[in-house]
Amino acid sequence: MRTWKLHAEDPISLTLAADSRLAQLDYVNDQIWEMRIGSAEPAGLVLQTSYGLRARSMRVFPQFVESHKTVTNPHDFDMPPVITHFAPNYLRVVFSPFLGIETIMEYWVPDSQTVAGRVLIRNKSELERKFQFELAAILTPNENGRQMIPRKKEATNVLQGATENLSPVLFITGGAEGAASPYPHLTHELELAPDAYRRFTWVLAAHADDNDSFRHARLTAARNWEAEVSRIEHLAEQLPQITTGDPDWDAALAFSQKSALNLLHSPTQHLQHQSFVSTRLPDQGYSAQGSGNEYNHLWSGQTPLETWYLTQFLLPGQPDAAKEILRNFLQSQKENGFIDHKIGLGGQHSNLDAAPFLVSTAWRIYTYTQDKAFLQEVFRPLLWYIQTWFWDDHDIDGDGVPEWSNLVQTGYDENPAFSPWQPWTEGLDITLVESPDLCAYLYREITLLHKIAALLDQSEPALSLEALADNLKSAVLNSWNSHRATFQYWDRDNHLSTKGETLKSRSGPGEILLDIVFDFPSRLQIVLEAEDIPRPNVEITLHGRLANGQPRTETIPASLLNWIDGICRYTLPQLYAEVEHLHITGLPAQGTAEIRIADHYQEDHTLLTPVWAEIPSSKQVKSILKRKLLNDGFYGKPYGLPSIPKPAVKDAEASGMLTWLPWVSMILEGLVSYNKVAEASEIFFRHMQGIIENLKQEANFRAYYRTDMNASVGQRNHLIGLPSPGLFLEILGIRPLSPWKFSIQHKNPFPWPVTVEYRGSKITSTAEQVEVRFLDGETVTLTDDFPCVVENQSTPVEE
Repeated sequence: MRTWKLHAEDPISLTLAADSRLAQLDYVNDQIWEMRIGSAEPAGLVLQTSYGLRARSMRVFPQFVESHKTVTNPHDFDMPPVITHFAPNYLRVVFSPFLGIETIMEYWVPDSQTVAGRVLIRNKSELERKFQFELAAILTPNENGRQMIPRKKEATNVLQGATENLSPVLFITGGAEGAASPYPHLTHELELAPDAYRRFTWVLAAHADDNDSFRHARLTAARNWEAEVSRIEHLAEQLPQITTGDPDWDAALAFSQKSALNLLHSPTQHLQHQSFVSTRLPDQGYSAQGSGNEYNHLWSGQTPLETWYLTQFLLPGQPDAAKEILRNFLQSQKENGFIDHKIGLGGQHSNLDAAPFLVSTAWRIYTYTQDKAFLQEVFRPLLWYIQTWFWDDHDIDGDGVPEWSNLVQTGYDENPAFSPWQPWTEGLDITLVESPDLCAYLYREITLLHKIAALLDQSEPALSLEALADNLKSAVLNSWNSHRATFQYWDRDNHLSTKGETLKSRSGPGEILLDIVFDFPSRLQIVLEAEDIPRPNVEITLHGRLANGQPRTETIPASLLNWIDGICRYTLPQLYAEVEHLHITGLPAQGTAEIRIADHYQEDHTLLTPVWAEIPSSKQVKSILKRKLLNDGFYGKPYGLPSIPKPAVKDAEASGMLTWLPWVSMILEGLVSYNKVAEASEIFFRHMQGIIENLKQEANFRAYYRTDMNASVGQRNHLIGLPSPGLFLEILGIRPLSPWKFSIQHKNPFPWPVTVEYRGSKITSTAEQVEVRFLDGETVTLTDDFPCVVENQSTPVEE
């Protein structure tokens, strides 16, 4: 395990939870902890949780008393805490509460209902020292609970409390005494000669019955601590260790990797393989129903997009976990090929088609593992899954270009073209629009299926998709607007991209007279506003002519009008060649109504995804880079790529200036594929600067980061807010395939040398050369001939 020297002001994220790679986790009773250094109440080295909101808080922290002086606050320590080692379920901190008293505190979460610690206190001074070590535990319970108080169990002093259905018990080895003030604590009186030390193990277990908690605490304390740490170290050594020219980058990437591994969760009866949650925080992990069915979207299942993004953290070190998560989707596949978009450990389903990222996930796994047997296993199911996207219910107009069924599938529910949640968004019906992103994802999936088929010598099954891929590529290229240097959305039925325009509006109920004949059949949208009445009983009747010239009177009942925060947007499902008038009833007198031409000119980061699919020409990519990605008037912001390059109104900046890292990853991977490595590294660098500053300030990652200023919002430690070590390695040009085999794509584009250590081998990349030193000492130095694969000539010994 890598040794660090990190302080509270460095970029750190200290969530601790049981590791699903080492223990069977409890999906409905998963107790999650976080360390706060000097920032909790009381200010101390505080390990805290809320037991999934079953308590207001549980806080555990050390105190030291010498010569009537009590020290709790790390700012008062002679040497402040230094983090030397960390893993998803483990933390090691070194400090000196008093001059000459070295203290090492280790924290370990062995399972979902237990946290443990080991304390080593050594007298480094030249005199004998007498002082007290106290381990305090403050439980602020929910209603009808009981604070932690000293009790005896089987002649052993413990602290015991109660909150909701938990009875936490704190136990410490060595015959500690219990006390209730100033904080409930267990204490050891220490007399240490020079260089002498004492070691204790403590355990806090929280089961429903206090006897079970005590029994489990004692059993955990008796476990072989060194053996358990060795298991943790073994897993840590399977991960790439990245050393850049900036220690802040090293820490941010390492904590990002740790945070991603924290999200892994054990199989249940509903999912046979390992899965994950989107965040794992102290307020989460408890299901009052005992099933997890009431969990919100953060714990209700895995999606294809998040699965694809998570593989950037799992590979190359945890390929089996990546395979298992993909297998969950494939084992839930219906006989007709349908795969659900979101499947959960509690049996949750979305009843939507899985977004097309699963082939990309399988391909990424293969590129690191070279496992053809795995490709053989997944090829046919993935082929059937992609074919379902071309069924009639996804391709209403039958042109071979599918449409999204629901905004949720896209993964970007703040899309300004389709989101109904903000007053400044268009709120178009996504099923009536064909999108460059869906076309790009499907084109990429089909392209990768062909590669898999060729590797397996099974090209014939994928031949039927060739024409579909060509059609998707043509559709995307036809949407290119060279004047704006962007791909655009287009209407499902008239296949045109129209710029939004308000045709006419009025206040209150009544008629809107138009008598407009359009140059081509147009998509219309009606927008209503009524701030004072949440859901007015409005009905609309529209008179006009359809695209085929047929007169049409369309009545839109109140049941079809979806109101959100006083605004209703309704996209008409038919194209109109002419619109005569609207009749509106039920709208309050102070309300407003307007009829518009649908706006397909909204611009957002998903319109850049064709670059990931390698659809645009090199000339188009150059134009996108110069005019959009590196232009500070569009995407070229100080802290990376915003989701909306030019928000329409000031209120839109709060959402539009946020970055969504999975799409950043797609875009930068795409740039690398076009050999725009320097540009990709520059954009990645900007993102890291903002993320690191936020990490220093908050000691947590966030789901979203502002790109125009140093700020962040969203859930803490959300998967989509973790900077990807895998993306960093892709831009660096290094892909570890095994300890004795590495793919080297190009020289280092970053401003400092980078070293990547992987299972005993070491790669050092600079702007001039790449040096690979294998674990047996063989060294290969490369100055050109990129890309290439460097392989150790010795016969590898299987581990």
